[in-house]
Amino acid sequence: LDGAGELEGPVAVTLHNVLSHPSRNQRKILEELCALADRVVVFTESSRALLLETHPMDPSKVAVVAHGAPPELFSDRGEEPAATRISTFGLLSDNKGLELLLSALPTVVREYPDVFVTVAGRTHPEVHRREGERYRQGLPDTVTGLGLERPVEFRNDFLSPEGPARLLKATAISVTPY
Repeated sequence: LDGAGELEGPVAVTLHNVLSHPSRNQRKILEELCALADRVVVFTESSRALLLETHPMDPSKVAVVAHGAPPELFSDRGEEPAATRISTFGLLSDNKGLELLLSALPTVVREYPDVFVTVAGRTHPEVHRREGERYRQGLPDTVTGLGLERPVEFRNDFLSPEGPARLLKATAISVTPY
C-alpha cells in the first residue's frame, strides 16, 4: 500500500482472484488498494460482480479483461486426429518443468502409443541473454536419452496471438508442467 500510494501517474490494479469471504485484513487492504487505483482489472464478469458486491467502489473504474480459453476452442474440431496431441507453450526456461513432462512420456507412450507432444516456444529472453540456447537445445537430447524421438515435436517460436488457440484446438491435453 505504501508503494502504491507513492506512485505517480495512473495506477491500475489487476486482481487475479476475488474472494467471496475475505478476512478483515484482506478486505481492508483490497479496499485501500482499489481506492488508490484509477482502474481495477478483473478476468471475468462474475469476478466483477463479486468485487462490486463485496467492496464499495465506483463501478466505472472496474474493467473486465477476459482471461481463459479463446472462443475458437469451443467450435467444431472437425475430424478426429490420427494421434493424441499433448502440448505446452510459452517462453522456455529450466524452471518450467518440461523435464517432468518428458520424463513421464515413456510410461504414457507405452500405455498410449498414438500420443505425441508439441513443445512450442522460444527461450525466455533473460535466459537467452545469460545462457544462450543451452536449455532449449538440451531438450531434444533429453528426449533422445529417453528413446522418444518420434512422439515429441519442438517448435522454436513464440506463438502469435492466434497461435495458442490453433495449437490448443488441435490438442487433447494441454500441460503446464511448472
